[in-house]
Amino acid sequence: MVLAGLFAMACALAGFAGALHPIADSLAIFQLPFALLGLVLLWRARRVVFWPAAVLTVLVATNVLWGKFAPTQPGPYTVYQKNLLFLLIDSQPIAADILAHSPDVITLQEVNTQNVGVLEALEGEYPNQGWCPSSSYRGTAVATRWPVLGDVLCSRTGGVTAIKAMSPSSGPVWLVSLHLHWPFPYQQSQQLEALLPLLENLDAPVILGGDFNMVPWANAVRAVARATGTTYSGARAPTFYIEDWVPVPIDHVLAGGGSGVVRPAFGSDHMGVFAHVSAPARR
Repeated sequence: MVLAGLFAMACALAGFAGALHPIADSLAIFQLPFALLGLVLLWRARRVVFWPAAVLTVLVATNVLWGKFAPTQPGPYTVYQKNLLFLLIDSQPIAADILAHSPDVITLQEVNTQNVGVLEALEGEYPNQGWCPSSSYRGTAVATRWPVLGDVLCSRTGGVTAIKAMSPSSGPVWLVSLHLHWPFPYQQSQQLEALLPLLENLDAPVILGGDFNMVPWANAVRAVARATGTTYSGARAPTFYIEDWVPVPIDHVLAGGGSGVVRPAFGSDHMGVFAHVSAPARR
């Protein structure tokens, strides 16, 4: 039992090391359950083992939960973030919910020829759109009412659509939709390595929404925040269910601060996020 407890604690500790190896980000998804399990298993162990485990559990809980309960200041702009699901047939409920919330910025993932009707339904209110199809189902898109400055930017490897727009009070802002692969043993870290230079070179403040396939306390999300000069501004709440029963927050909004709420799935396998955000300071 002690060995099992120590192993669980080692997995919890490894969740902090995502910058060293991508397997650590995968462990970070279950960092708090690992820590709690280890603490229970070590309950009857000697103090020399239990008390360090208790300290680690507090650190993990702080890392995982602080952003959920930390005070945030809603900003003047609104973002609707949504993974549509590439198999989505009826896109009208999602389009109706977006229009009902009237966001300034819309970021979408898994946009393809089957569900592109969402963009078509929004075109009257959101004529400025960018869509980068990167495969049969992994396309990303951005839509806004704000005037667009220049052409749509698509990443060569897929996963990013960005448009530069003139915000009402913050000047030029890059609006970015991001879709990352599943984490280790899949290709998230390699994709991220290719995308970070593109994000770092954006020459204006960034408002980003995306399906990160990663929890907000992991290195992958923090790396994108560092590259874009943004902070977590979404709803740190479950937006996806692994195998339909394990809730995880993997859909996020990054900007200059703010807060968000989760919207229903409306036929997708992801919840949406509606956030009030600020633009970051000029880069």
